[in-house]
Amino acid sequence: MENYSITTFPADTSKILPCRKGDILSWAQDTSSIWALEGKYEISDFWVMNDGDSVLFSNRIEDIPEWFPLTHTMIGGRRNCRIMVEKLNNGYIPNPHGIDVKSLPNIWKINIWNYIIWSGEKRPDIVDYNGVLGIFRFETGSLAIQQGKNYDELGE
Repeated sequence: MENYSITTFPADTSKILPCRKGDILSWAQDTSSIWALEGKYEISDFWVMNDGDSVLFSNRIEDIPEWFPLTHTMIGGRRNCRIMVEKLNNGYIPNPHGIDVKSLPNIWKINIWNYIIWSGEKRPDIVDYNGVLGIFRFETGSLAIQQGKNYDELGE
């Protein structure tokens, strides 16, 4: 990955990637031991996108879709914890419909120092490197949620 530009994804950040048919998002996780001098990364999962799809990367409670069954175990950082406590004190009930997050399509809980690689066909508004449209390194835990016309009904 040394030849590619890597975008860091810090705390208190959200980003939406507009995707096209055939775009691929690959999730690379560090599988090395904590004592390793260099990380060893493996592709854990990948998504093949369709026209009209987008992907939300976020570690901000305010930017997570309302339909998403957010619980206190999915957030991190002081800021998000304060917001969650305030929501709970104001009557928020985490996951009132009992939605099993693991059963939802295309949701990743991205860990610190994981990478997302976005590849696809050339387009005029994005500089690509041999088909790689972007590489994102996450500096804090975040969610990746695929959104689009095929996923709009998830919250209903």
